[in-house]
Amino acid sequence: MDLKLETERLILRTFEPRDVPAFAAYRSDPEVARYQGWSAPYSEEQAAAFVRAVRRVKPGAPGKWLQLAIQVKAGGGLAGAAAAPPSTMVLLLSESDTCRAAAQGLSRWANR
Repeated sequence: MDLKLETERLILRTFEPRDVPAFAAYRSDPEVARYQGWSAPYSEEQAAAFVRAVRRVKPGAPGKWLQLAIQVKAGGGLAGAAAAPPSTMVLLLSESDTCRAAAQGLSRWANR
C-alpha cells in the first residue's frame, strides 16, 4: 500500500527503490548520524535492504513502526525519513490533530 501525505512544502510518502542513493548519502553524513541510531557510513546495500523492509510494513501492523520518505516538493529531493508507531499512524491517517509519538531524521541540506 502506497501512502502519500502532502503539506505546502513537503510530501511524506512510501519509500521507493529510487530513494536508495539519496537515503544512503544522508545516513552516511556523520553530523546526521551522530544524533540517530545508526552509524556512518551507511552503504547503498544497507539502504536498499531498509527500503525493501519498510515497503513490506502495513500501516497499523502490530509492533511495527511505519517509515515514510520526506520529499521536498520544490526540486523533489529526498530530505529524510519520518517514523511513527502504529498507534500514531492510525491517528495521522485518520486526520486527527493529535500525535503521541513520532521521529524524524533530516539531511543537513533540508535543515536550511
